[in-house]
Amino acid sequence: LPAANLFAAHSGSDLVLVGGNICPWTGVAQGPYAEQMIASLRVRKTILSAAALNDEGCYDSNALLVGTEQAMMNAADEVIFVIDSSKFGHQSLARLCGLEAVKTLVVDNQISEDWRSKLLAHRVKLMVAGPTDNA
Repeated sequence: LPAANLFAAHSGSDLVLVGGNICPWTGVAQGPYAEQMIASLRVRKTILSAAALNDEGCYDSNALLVGTEQAMMNAADEVIFVIDSSKFGHQSLARLCGLEAVKTLVVDNQISEDWRSKLLAHRVKLMVAGPTDNA
């Protein structure tokens, strides 16, 4: 909802809001109503995060949100995950997807060589973010 307010103020935007249950901590619409609406959409890209990533895939701590994120993945031509390296090697409550579903991953520059090798072996396109020299 906070991000929607930013776009709503811009006259050049075409803002579509997804309905559903609103998570009080994140302001994200989730659940069966959100999934139903998302299923009728097609988008070029979706950007997702996860609470954990391990050899079996990506996990989230909110089981209701996982179904909505899966609907977002199905609606997108390209799925981009943004997951910081401290979440690697862990699991959480609900499995979002297998590691084979991760095609593009943005990660911080603290990623271990072991994880870098594992992800590259799964043909994941890694985009490593780090501090800039403009400080």
